[in-house]
Formats: sequence, structure tokens, C-alpha cells
Amino acid sequence: MRTNYAATVLLILISFQVTQAVEASEAFAIMVKAYQSSGFSPSTIRSGVAEFERVTELHNNPSARSEEIHHKREEIIKEQYKGDEVRIARELERIRDSYEESRRKLIQERLKILMSGNDSTYGGEPGDKYKRRFEKYEWIPNLGQNIPVGIDLNFGTHVRDENASKSQLYVHWVPNNRDLVVYDRSVSWAEFQEFGRFRHTPDSYVAAIIRHKIDRTTFELPADFYEFADSKIKEFGLSINVTDEIDYDNGAKATVIEVKRGNRLLEKYHIDVNRGYLCPYQYVATDSGDYFNERTAKDYIVEENSGLYYPSSYREVISRSGGADKTDMHYRLVPDTLRLNHTVSDHEFAIDIPVDARVADFRIIDKPVRYIAVNKGTVSLAKGGYDFANMKWLQREYSPEDYIPSTGGMTGWTRWLFTGIGIILILLALRRLLWKKVH
Repeated sequence: MRTNYAATVLLILISFQVTQAVEASEAFAIMVKAYQSSGFSPSTIRSGVAEFERVTELHNNPSARSEEIHHKREEIIKEQYKGDEVRIARELERIRDSYEESRRKLIQERLKILMSGNDSTYGGEPGDKYKRRFEKYEWIPNLGQNIPVGIDLNFGTHVRDENASKSQLYVHWVPNNRDLVVYDRSVSWAEFQEFGRFRHTPDSYVAAIIRHKIDRTTFELPADFYEFADSKIKEFGLSINVTDEIDYDNGAKATVIEVKRGNRLLEKYHIDVNRGYLCPYQYVATDSGDYFNERTAKDYIVEENSGLYYPSSYREVISRSGGADKTDMHYRLVPDTLRLNHTVSDHEFAIDIPVDARVADFRIIDKPVRYIAVNKGTVSLAKGGYDFANMKWLQREYSPEDYIPSTGGMTGWTRWLFTGIGIILILLALRRLLWKKVH
């Protein structure tokens, strides 16, 4: 009797452990499918255009990083308009106003975003992951202070050209100031093709495991993927389990998956298996708990061209320093502006430049090159980039430094010192020669 009881208990324990293993395996497999169905996969979204209204609520004081960026922008403006003190003063006043506006607790913007080339459709070698983005901002200031809402003059167009094997090219066009600035640097964007789908977060253990092995162009998995993933899950001490099923969006169902280490919740996902592995909720935290990122999508619609579900409302909360520094961003899709997987023309990536506009090329940051538009012209990423030197409608603007030959790294005053000494020596030699002739 005692033996039968012990055998029964052992069988129950084994069944429980097998059930837990099956659930963990099922949970991870669902997350893998959600990752493969993300907006960065070319089989999901290849191109897209949308307009959003974004409200950002800040629960923090400006960080040292934001102040550093502001001071860097001041330095760039001083360099860009060197010699034009009136223009420098006006531009510094403009960005100071913009910086003060960014420190307000509530900021509202309207964004129009265009993306294409999530595969090799536009540029790059076959198989490259290649994206182009076209982004416009219209700032609406003073929302939190009962002041009538108006459109600020700080309006601009931003273009990013990104290739997996190359650095990013960033272009900023401000039509009100007639300024086009080009940088070769990394820029952070709101990746709208990820809204409402699984989004890779650097602090996610699961995403890191998948990303390490997945083909980032095709999003396919190698044969040894699950063996590798299993070893990493054990190494990190993670438990990944389906914990519930919930209703959302008026009857749609999502599977709840939790990722824990011990009793600490590190990640939580709601994944809708039946509607293309949508991810209406995602929470990722660090081990210490000082940082978390939470994303919530709702009110999904079906985009007609692609047949894909897309959220009309998307919210992202980023909390740092245990909540002392918190940013809450809410995106609302403007009705009838969303198109996915449509054909994008080259001209949609073009920027029309008027006469007298100024162009500053900062791709060589320590020696920027400046131009002025003597005729109307167009610059376009889709047509090969920004070879300003060969654009006939642009005229190079030279500064005095351009005419001073290189002297092996001498500073300006050193050059003038040696030049002065040379002139004095020449004058002394002439004087000596004339003195000999006289005597």
C-alpha cells in the first residue's frame, strides 16, 4: 500500500514536471514566432506610411545627456554660421526656445513617417537589410499651460539612410530657415512598423537569445537554434511560461507569457496567436528593477492593402532610476493615413531645395563643407545620396580657412608668427643688400 502511494506521488510529480516543460517550450516557441512576425521582418512589413499625433509626458528633470546634446547643437551652429553673428544669435535663440519647450511636462507633435526598403527593394546589395525613412514634425507647444494651441516654427524634415553594414546618413531640412544639414551618425527613431508587434528591447533576455541566432535579413532560424536557446535559457536561469489567456480589443484573445528569474518578473508579453502573433502588451525590466519599458497597443484596425492588423493607439512608458526619470509617450494614428506594403516612388524620399538655401555637409565633422543654392534643386536618397560637389545648382561657400595651406597641424597664431618672422627676415636681407650697394 505504501509502495503504491509512493509510486502515485512520483507519477504525479513527473507528470507535473513534464507539463511544466511542455508549457515552457510552448511559451518560448510562441515568442519566437512573435519575433519572426515583428515589423522588422521583410515578410511582414516592407514599406509603410502613416501620420500620428504624439503626446509626450515627462516626469523628470532634463538629464545631463540632454543638456550635453543641446550644448553640442550650439557648437555646431556657431561653426556652421561662423562670421555671421546675427544669424548665429538668431539660431541660438531658436534652439534655446526649442530646448526650453522640450523641458515642459507635456509636448504634443504631429508626425508623418514614410519607410521603405525593409528588404532590398530600395538600394543595397541583394539580401541586405536596407531601410529608408522620411519623417516630418510639426510642433504644437504650450499644451500644458492653458495657452491657445498654435503651430510652432520649429518644423523640419528628417531623412535616415541605414544599411546593416554601413553607418547611418542623417539629413535635417528646416524650410523656415532654408537650412539643410547632413551628418554621418546614428539617430534614434520611433520605429512605427513595430507598433503593436513584438519589439526587440536591448534588456530582453529572450530577444537577445533569438537575435543572436536568427538571420536578420530573412528572419529564418538555423537548424541548431533550439538547442542553443535551451542552453542559454538554462545559463541565464530563466523560466518562461504561459500563465493566462486574456481578452482584449472587444473579444480578441491573447496568450500571457511571463519570463522570470526566481521570483523576479523580468519580462511579460501578451501575444495574439490567431491574428498574426500580434503583441498588444510588452513589459521588459532590468534585474535591478531600476529600469523598465512598457508598451501597450489597442484598437487594432485592418490595413486594406496588406491585410495586416495595426493599432490605432500605442503607448510606451520608459522608467529609469526607479521611476525618478519617467517618459510616457502616446501615439494616436490619424485616420485614413496608414498604408503598408505599398509601392513607394523615389520622389517620396526627395527634398526640394529653393534658391538661396544653405547646405552644410558635416560628414567630415572637423571640416564641414558649405554650399548655397544658386538655383532650385532636389536631393534624394533613393537616387544615390548626397554628392553635393557635383550638383550644379549648388555653389561652394569658402571661408578664409579654406585658403590657408596645411602647415602640419600648426594653429592659426603659430602660422601668423612664422609668417611675420619670415617677412622680417626678408626685409632685413633687403636692407643689408641695399646697404652694401650704397657703400
